[in-house]
Amino acid sequence: QRTIYWRHGTESGTPMSLSSWRIAVESDWRVLEAAPKELRSEREVILKAVGQAGSCLSYASEELRLDPEIALAALSSDLAALDFVGDQLWEDDTFV
Repeated sequence: QRTIYWRHGTESGTPMSLSSWRIAVESDWRVLEAAPKELRSEREVILKAVGQAGSCLSYASEELRLDPEIALAALSSDLAALDFVGDQLWEDDTFV
């Protein structure tokens, strides 16, 4: 039921602001699934989320999937994040 609540914004039907989305993601990374694309491109939001669950890297923008710090944080949290690390990082000798 929580996911439905987030998908529809606030109880009054008013869309959530980006700051409300940030707070929601900080308390529960699963909210990223329904979060606006622009939030999924915010480095600090994603970095905090992958600290909770590395596999939420799947919701990050492609650009952030290529960020070595974010990828390493995700992998240290959950090896399942391997599937979501950007392909170009695997070609980078300093990352591998």
